[in-house]
Amino acid sequence: MNNKVVSSILFILLLGWIAGVSYWFVCKMRDNCENPIELNSDETLGSDNLVVEKITTNRNFSINDGDVFNLESSANISFSEGQSDLNVPDSLTKNFAAIQEYLSNNEDKNLKLTGAYTESEGSEVGMARANSLSDFFIANYGMEASRVSTSSKLVDELYINPNNSRTEGGVEFDFEKNVTATEENTDTISEEILAVEEPVKEEVTKTYSSTQKVDSRILSKAKRSQMVYYPPSGFDIEPNITDDLDSYFRNLKKYFGQNPDGVIEISGHSADGSNSYDNKKISEARARSMRNYLIKKYGISRDNLKIRGRGDSKLVDYSGSDMAKAKNRRITFKFIK
Repeated sequence: MNNKVVSSILFILLLGWIAGVSYWFVCKMRDNCENPIELNSDETLGSDNLVVEKITTNRNFSINDGDVFNLESSANISFSEGQSDLNVPDSLTKNFAAIQEYLSNNEDKNLKLTGAYTESEGSEVGMARANSLSDFFIANYGMEASRVSTSSKLVDELYINPNNSRTEGGVEFDFEKNVTATEENTDTISEEILAVEEPVKEEVTKTYSSTQKVDSRILSKAKRSQMVYYPPSGFDIEPNITDDLDSYFRNLKKYFGQNPDGVIEISGHSADGSNSYDNKKISEARARSMRNYLIKKYGISRDNLKIRGRGDSKLVDYSGSDMAKAKNRRITFKFIK
């Protein structure tokens, strides 16, 4: 091997060595090498193209309490876009009645309503939607205000029905723990324990209703029979209160003031239908709603108001016509004592 070949080989090796040293110095010592960017299949370099999960509300009605209680329907409540004007389809009537019945049988549960709103609508719209539905349950199903809570929730989008431009859904239904009921149960247990440790003899005094000290005119007015009719779905009480009914309720207030042990029975009646059980529950909810109205509006004590749901057991018109059904959908007041 001649000197030229050896020189060439040495020169190539020298260049390789210089390149290796340079790479080591720049990349390792100065940490100045560019690292390749790895992208997921659903990402690109532009932040505008990142895939983000959108928060939406369910356009169908649903509510459950584990495996114990579950309701679903393809129909749902609706609101005008950006508004809180509630519309409840007739098909949800039985579901709402079932919710009220479930709460009546489970005092440790409350209904939780979460109103949804978009950023353009504002949180006040979401809260107004939840409150509107809460008022509907109280007015139409006799639900106690203390048994329902409301809140609002920001979502990315709401389903708008293209046929009527209304927001379907808009409120999420759920159950939550009734803290008040839990505390009351705890207090009751504590009192029972104390009663066992320190037995106390209590004098039992029976009270009877007496009309002897009641003004005869007030008593006569309290004994009058009265009736309120309600539409097929919903029951907004205020528009149905005539001057005669208002006078009757005010006289009831005076009567109970003179006879605190008096009782009036409020009975709900429904039109004839295929399901007597549902009719009974709906009519009972209407009676309960009326009782709550009298308590709130006229200050009448709950102890003076007994409610009954009679369903379609006492029809006044059996013809089955629309007029007959309107006559049968009613609330009656009966003097007990």
